[in-house]
Amino acid sequence: MPLSPQYQNKQKTRNIFVKFSLLTFFCALLIAGGAFSVSPVIAATGINHQINFQGKVVNNDGTNVTDGSYSFTFRLYDVSSAGTHIWTETKSITVTDGIFQTNLGDTTALPGSVDFNTDNIYLGINFNSDGEMSPRVRFTAAPYAFNAEKVGGLTVTSTTGTLTIPNSETISFGGSFTTSASNDITLTTSGATTVTLPTTGTLATLAGSETFTNKTIGSTGLTFSGAGTDITTASGEDLAQAAHALEKIQVVLAKVEKDATISHNPKAMICWKMAERMALLGRELFHEMKLQKRERGNH
Repeated sequence: MPLSPQYQNKQKTRNIFVKFSLLTFFCALLIAGGAFSVSPVIAATGINHQINFQGKVVNNDGTNVTDGSYSFTFRLYDVSSAGTHIWTETKSITVTDGIFQTNLGDTTALPGSVDFNTDNIYLGINFNSDGEMSPRVRFTAAPYAFNAEKVGGLTVTSTTGTLTIPNSETISFGGSFTTSASNDITLTTSGATTVTLPTTGTLATLAGSETFTNKTIGSTGLTFSGAGTDITTASGEDLAQAAHALEKIQVVLAKVEKDATISHNPKAMICWKMAERMALLGRELFHEMKLQKRERGNH
């Protein structure tokens, strides 16, 4: 029995509604899944030391080689022709419609002995043991690699090994900074230089004129050598020496023109006062002897 047009229209509407409802339901599931699922974020431990390379292999008449797996040998040179390769790897690569793709370094690790801080790196390709193709492919920079020459904005001169730091920039070392044997560190500046050292550590082989504030001398003491004046003060400044333990302070004075004061230690004060008293007694004795000699002369 044929269905009436009204029934058919209702059935079409019902089918469309069911499809629409199912579509809405699945969309809701996708939205809910996106809202409640968390995709893990994995940080890279470093760069991938491989170089993406692709090419096309054709016959002498220009037609594509037959699809299949072929042996490829890749070599890197620092000269455009002849010379000795500085890196090589051989592997089997699938060729489809003449096109192949590979990652250089997935068989023999890069960089190896290759110095990529140069502009003369050439790639030689030997397809199916048919001899190395000519000319070699010269490596060029990717656009963002131009910034790598700046090391994050800092200019590096490869020929002199100079790292140029812009004004108001800071170099921060996360750990120790050392050099290998016989490699000195020279810090040259044309203006005033401030060096901030940690609260503990060793400062050795320091030459020149420096100012120290609130510094403590260790158990090995402080030795002066070769200076005409070992310790001096600025104009109008006193020289104060204090001992905080029950130990004496030994001071040898060749000439005293002004008062000298040693404080904060009872024993040191007593020693100084005794020396001062003995000098006074000596002067009094000398004066008395002069008087006695004068009196004898008068008689």
